[in-house]
Amino acid sequence: MGSHLTLRRPVQRRRAPKRVSAAPRASSTPDQIASWLTGDPVDASGGCWDGVGPLGGVEGGPFEGPPGGEGAAEHRSRDIVEGPAGSMYTSVADLSRFISMVFNSGRVGQTQVLSSHSLHEMLTPQFGGDYGLGFSLDKLDGIETFGHGGEIYGFTTQLTALKNEKLGVVVVSNMDDVNAVTEHLADDALRIMLATRNKTAFPSLIKTALPDRELARRSVGIYRGPERDLTLEEQNGHLIMSRSTGGNLFELRQKGQDFITDSRLSWWSMGVALHGDSLTARALRSWYGMLSGLTR
Repeated sequence: MGSHLTLRRPVQRRRAPKRVSAAPRASSTPDQIASWLTGDPVDASGGCWDGVGPLGGVEGGPFEGPPGGEGAAEHRSRDIVEGPAGSMYTSVADLSRFISMVFNSGRVGQTQVLSSHSLHEMLTPQFGGDYGLGFSLDKLDGIETFGHGGEIYGFTTQLTALKNEKLGVVVVSNMDDVNAVTEHLADDALRIMLATRNKTAFPSLIKTALPDRELARRSVGIYRGPERDLTLEEQNGHLIMSRSTGGNLFELRQKGQDFITDSRLSWWSMGVALHGDSLTARALRSWYGMLSGLTR
């Protein structure tokens, strides 16, 4: 594991702060960028931009997996940048202090780092969506969360925090495109932290298993439906699902009598039930929806 975080997307904003006239460039300092994004004075001296700063090298060399596939490829240097869209580095410890600052109404000690207005906007859905300014807004077991995740050459990161309970977690991996893993770890960590604080029993964490090999072989086929098709293939005991529309391959693992997606590319984004030659796929993410009545 590395000890530095990469923020992939820029903080979204409704309007540029009045006192800053120009957008930041890749050569801008962290203070300039943070001030432009928030309109507030921010000391970002603990981080670096464009691969140059007091942090030095990234610990635990990055591994980059091929897009949409498994496995690690070549090492990549941290000096590959995306301009203002990424390549901002900070330490996990500093990011934890950042979460504490958010919990403390924008203050660090006696210093007001973020104004109450900026913090309110960051945690308020913008343009009718589920994203604030720099934070995605969601719920975990009915509890409001805010966070930010991303991946860039050789690293994947996730920050998730419970807004009102004031509990947060940061997960970092030195392999890219494993957001499903970092998000899953963050969610389970928060469940355990909440149970510990409330002195309740630890939640039952979801476990999956490889399907019976004979069951996997019997499930192989192309399942056709009115909207799109799904293909199931058995590869060395693993059941792999692909979509007719293309995209990533998803591994299906057994959970009870049914299957869920469970791999470094997808964690429980879809549940799949097989009944003879028919298949029902129920998405657990709003981007996919419900597919039923697929037959082979």
